Amino acid sequence: MMHRLLKRQLKKIGLKTEVRKLSETQLEKLLNAVDQAYMDDDESRYTLQRALEISTDEMQTLYRRLEMTSQQRIDAITNALPDIVLLVNREGTYIDIISVGKEGDLYIPRDEIIGQAVQTMFPTELAQKCLDVIEKAIDNNHLEVIEYDLDINAGHNSFEARIMPTGFKEKDIDTAIVVIRNITQKKVAEDSLRLISKVFEEATEGILIEDSMRKVISVNAAFLRMIDLTEEEVIGQHSDFFAPFLETDIMKSIDESMTNTGSWQGETVIKHKEKEELPVWLSIDAVFDKQEKPVNFVIMATDISEIKRSREKLEFVATHDALTALPNRVLLYDRLESAVLRAKRNEHIGAVLFIDLDDFKEINDNLGHFYGDELLVQCSQRLRHVVRAEDTVGRLGGDEFLIIVENLDNVANASMIAESLLKRFTEPFILNDNEYSISVSVGVSLFPADGVEAESLIGAADIAMYQAKRSGKDSYRISSSSMNRDASRSFSIDQAIKKAEKRDDFFLRYQPQVDLLTGKVTGVEALVRIDSKEEGVLYPDTFITTAEQNGSIIKIGKWVIENVCIQIRKWKAEKIFDFNVAINLSTRQLNDDTLIDFIKRMSRKYEIQSGELEFEVRESTLSHSGKVATENMKQLYTLGYKLAIDDFGSGHSSLANLKMFSLDKLKIDRHFIKELLTDEGDQAIIEATIALGKSFGLKVIAEGVETEEQKAFLQEKGCDEIQGYLFSRPINSDEITVLVRKRNY
Repeated sequence: MMHRLLKRQLKKIGLKTEVRKLSETQLEKLLNAVDQAYMDDDESRYTLQRALEISTDEMQTLYRRLEMTSQQRIDAITNALPDIVLLVNREGTYIDIISVGKEGDLYIPRDEIIGQAVQTMFPTELAQKCLDVIEKAIDNNHLEVIEYDLDINAGHNSFEARIMPTGFKEKDIDTAIVVIRNITQKKVAEDSLRLISKVFEEATEGILIEDSMRKVISVNAAFLRMIDLTEEEVIGQHSDFFAPFLETDIMKSIDESMTNTGSWQGETVIKHKEKEELPVWLSIDAVFDKQEKPVNFVIMATDISEIKRSREKLEFVATHDALTALPNRVLLYDRLESAVLRAKRNEHIGAVLFIDLDDFKEINDNLGHFYGDELLVQCSQRLRHVVRAEDTVGRLGGDEFLIIVENLDNVANASMIAESLLKRFTEPFILNDNEYSISVSVGVSLFPADGVEAESLIGAADIAMYQAKRSGKDSYRISSSSMNRDASRSFSIDQAIKKAEKRDDFFLRYQPQVDLLTGKVTGVEALVRIDSKEEGVLYPDTFITTAEQNGSIIKIGKWVIENVCIQIRKWKAEKIFDFNVAINLSTRQLNDDTLIDFIKRMSRKYEIQSGELEFEVRESTLSHSGKVATENMKQLYTLGYKLAIDDFGSGHSSLANLKMFSLDKLKIDRHFIKELLTDEGDQAIIEATIALGKSFGLKVIAEGVETEEQKAFLQEKGCDEIQGYLFSRPINSDEITVLVRKRNY
């Protein structure tokens, strides 16, 4: 059979392929053609080979360049990946590590991992879980995802592994790419988000969130209950939808504050058409981005109904007599101060009637305390019917009552009221089905003629009442000479103050304040005295009122502040100063617009830390503080100075004042301490005051403690500190040094 190549050559030279015998000429022609064909073939083959050699070299060069470029790109990509990228086979063997991920995630060196099996890297249960997922991904040719936890790098970490089959084999074993990401922070964020969401939904506080355009984007169930609307009715609404639920003046205050500061908070009520008003503490705050642009607004409403009821109850207990429900000493002093201010402003007359039951002790001893208390209750009811509704009837304690009457035309009106009282008490009382008669002695003082301080007015009425008793009881007396006596005494004191300023007759004494638990000295109260050659030693209760009236209190107060600072520096030098010093501020001092600058200047001059000074303010000052006084109080607190209410319970404070001012301490008035062992009313007031202080996060100190029994009672009720003659009288600075070294070191 003829070869196909030969057949092709024969065709080229025009010979038939079936020729069996050739002529010589034909044979020569055939051979030449064959020879030329081979030569042509050799040349073509050489040309092709040469071309292939050249192409191969160029291709290899290009391939190497491309390979290098691709590898660089791959390296750049893998180095930037935050994930670990592994190549594993079906059996769980690590073939290669393409990316090591974030620092610390690959907690075993790379060389120690490659060639190892999953079973050697992970705990048994987790390793089997990984193997199962790898096999599942390869078998199904599908992406599989698992999450697992590991304790590495001294902490608990969570990871997510994504397994995807590659489609090629390594040593005849199927392989897969594994991408591992550390999702610890994501898990923490998710947990936090779930917690926040749970808190948001379960919170008793109403919470509403708005976007930058003030449209509601989220609201919780508590807020919806408060406004009695559904979520569908609220979401998407503009903030204005809330306006009808609030008072107009509150909305104005909110708008103004949000414009100026981006926040507002305060106590208000949510109004309903068909429901009672709901008292709430409302706060509104803007949330700003890095460019200080508001991105959200958060409104929180806290239902304070129970708090208000509790505080109102607590305030009632603190300001009313437990037996008769009449205003007690606290409220009486407060109302009397207010009444005096109104009388001065409106130029009218008012009266204080001090009522004492005649021979009450005899009835109380014979019938017992139960019927004695019943008699006091009936007396209180009878007193209420004698005066007008706008007048105040209160119980000072024991069998003593007080009536405050305003808007009298003249002194004769006060006499008529006193006579009506005497007449009303001529009617017998029914006790234990028996009739008993009891009379009263009444003392009357007038304001502002007899004074402008509650203490002096009640004192004048008290003196007049005793004059009535000495005259035979069942009568009344009007204070007539008190004004002249007070004026004469006031003039003498005024002269003594002026001389003291010229001669520098002032000096300080310090009364220690002691922690009831540790017995250590926690503070001292600085008390100013005047060493007058004419009047002798004058104490604060003698000259402070006069100094307040004539304006000298400003100079005296600054003298006290500077000399206290000087003394603190001395105690520091002696290395015994681990307490604070309390300084009293009068009403006029607190209204002095130079007060803060002076205190700051003295603190800098004598290197005094703000927390080393405590300023005590009387309740009357708090109740009637003006704009300057209020601002001074706020500045003192902001600067870090401690603030205390002095003589708490004496009659000028209220919960509103406690809420308005940021304070550190309450001082229980000495009047309540004096009779606390025998007067249940005083005991109740003290307990209520301590509870009130605790509820506001304030320390409570009792002044005027003189007996161990008083101390024990106060300690049992949770009082923090005491001050009084039981521990120490007011002493000089050297004695304080000795005392502190003994007590505190």
